[in-house]
Amino acid sequence: MTEIDPGPITLREEERSSLHRSVDPSVAIDDKHVTTRRKVVYDFDYEDPRLRMEGFVVDYFSWRIAEGGGDWYDQPEQGETQPEYKIVRKVCEIFERRFQEEIRRCAAPLIESPSQTFQKYCTVVEKFINTANQSDGVMSYGRLIGLLAFSGYLAAMLANTGHRHEISQVSLYTSKYIQSRINATWADEHLSWADFMETSKASLLEREAQQNSDGHLARWGIVAAAVVGVMVSVSLLLNKRH
Repeated sequence: MTEIDPGPITLREEERSSLHRSVDPSVAIDDKHVTTRRKVVYDFDYEDPRLRMEGFVVDYFSWRIAEGGGDWYDQPEQGETQPEYKIVRKVCEIFERRFQEEIRRCAAPLIESPSQTFQKYCTVVEKFINTANQSDGVMSYGRLIGLLAFSGYLAAMLANTGHRHEISQVSLYTSKYIQSRINATWADEHLSWADFMETSKASLLEREAQQNSDGHLARWGIVAAAVVGVMVSVSLLLNKRH
C-alpha cells in the first residue's frame, strides 16, 4: 500500500472560486491554498476497505434474508451499496437456484439443532476448502460464491425459524474466513475483485446468450459444484454424529 501526498497547490482567485462552486469532498480549501487529502494506492484491490469481505457478507445476508421474507434485527450498519455487491448477489442467486437441492440438504442438519448450528457450520466451512482439482487452500471464485450462497441461505433459514441470534455469528465467521483465504492466496494466484467482476459479467452474458434460466456459471461451475458436494457430505456426517 502506497500513500501519495501531492502537497499544497496554490490557485489563482478564479480557480479557487470555481472549486468552491463544485467542491470535491477529498479537497480542503482555505483562502490561499487548496490541499488534496492523501490518496491511498493499494497494491491489491482486496486491501481496499471498500472491498473488505465483511461488507459483501453483510450485504448479501441482509438481501437474502429480505428475499426470504425474514428480518435481521441486529444487522450491522452498512454504507453505500457497491457495484461489486450487486454482481455478487446476482451470481449467488443463480448459484443457489442451480444447486438448491444440494444446498438445502447441506443446511438441513445444521438447522435441526439450533444450539449446535454455529459449531457445525464452522466445521463445514473448515472442510469445504479441501475440494478436488484445486491448489489446497486457494479461495477461488467458485469457492467464494459457493460458500457465500450457502451461508446466505442458512442465514435466511435461521431468520425464518426464529434463531436470528445465530446470524451475526455466521456472518462474522464467514467474512473473516473468506478474507483470510483471500489475503493468503489471491496475490499468488493472480486473483482480484477486478478480475472477479470481469469474469462474472462474462459468465452472466454467456448465460443470457444461452437463455439458460437455470443458471450457467461455466467459468467456475465445476469448482462450485465440487464445493457444494463437499459441504453436503460434511454436514450429513456431522448430523450422524449428533
